Amino acid sequence: MVKTAIVINATISIFLIVTFIFIGLIMFYKYIKFKNKALLYMGLTWIGLSQSWLGSAITVFLVVLNPASNGLSPEAYIILSTCLIPLTTPLYVFAMTDMVMKKYKTILRVITIVYSAFYEILMFTLIFTANIHLMIIKTSPAEIQITLLTIILLLYFMIIFLVLGFVFCYQSLKVDDQEIRLKGKILLFSYILFLVGNLLEQIQIIALQRILLIISAIGFYIGYNLPSWIKRLFLKNKMEQSI
Repeated sequence: MVKTAIVINATISIFLIVTFIFIGLIMFYKYIKFKNKALLYMGLTWIGLSQSWLGSAITVFLVVLNPASNGLSPEAYIILSTCLIPLTTPLYVFAMTDMVMKKYKTILRVITIVYSAFYEILMFTLIFTANIHLMIIKTSPAEIQITLLTIILLLYFMIIFLVLGFVFCYQSLKVDDQEIRLKGKILLFSYILFLVGNLLEQIQIIALQRILLIISAIGFYIGYNLPSWIKRLFLKNKMEQSI
């Protein structure tokens, strides 16, 4: 019998996946409309990020639907949960380094591409040599735990994501344009929530972690796209206060 808390976490994970994919598709639509490659790269990045919770959600629901099932194999789990992240992170770096840290654009792009290739090669090598237990351990049909090695390997992707994001926010807050500064504030809030959410996962506060990540995902969408209603709500209030 699967624990209720695990099922709840899996359900929240599905909602989180849908939210990230939805944001990615909106950015893709904006790319088609405005022909801005940064929007295409960011959209694909968000779709790639959604994969992080796919393995855990699928394995739980496989066991719920069929209690006799052993859930996903460790090999299927690690592929479903991480293989897109190394493919989409370079796109994120390409998009962000066109806006910030341009001086280090080439080195950051090269390092990210090389490291992403290294991760993929290592993962599939461990799968095909039956050593995937070095990356992931199955503790029960519905529960799988990643090892310290996997956490360390994935750490680069988290660091580059956050560093470029925080630098972008910092530079946005320094400009005089109110819309850009508003974007910076919303995105800074979202990146902080994303960081806190991922830290909570390491201490197993999963439900709260998923909720924080959903809020951060919505914040990312608002920050990067700045819908008209957000501009009317926040910028109008600022204008009224200045009169």
